[in-house]
Amino acid sequence: MSHFSEGQKRRVAENWRNQSYSPCCLTPAQLHSYEGKYRAKNDSDNTIQLIAHGNQLLIKQLWDGKTIEVRPLSDLYFYNKAQSYESI
Repeated sequence: MSHFSEGQKRRVAENWRNQSYSPCCLTPAQLHSYEGKYRAKNDSDNTIQLIAHGNQLLIKQLWDGKTIEVRPLSDLYFYNKAQSYESI
């Protein structure tokens, strides 16, 4: 469940693109708690790996090797300029 309403998510996305929003800070231990490999329930080939890196997480798509940097907005919501991600 999201801590942000759809309107809040849109405002955060708009502010982030305008570079007027600062991500929150999680401790290294909090970021490391997300590390691991995660697989989609309905597609075993759709696997990602989360890696703590500095004050952000890296999402590595294991099917193509692409890496996406995301920064925390809360302990459950992460964001990059192209896409937002919610922890479930």
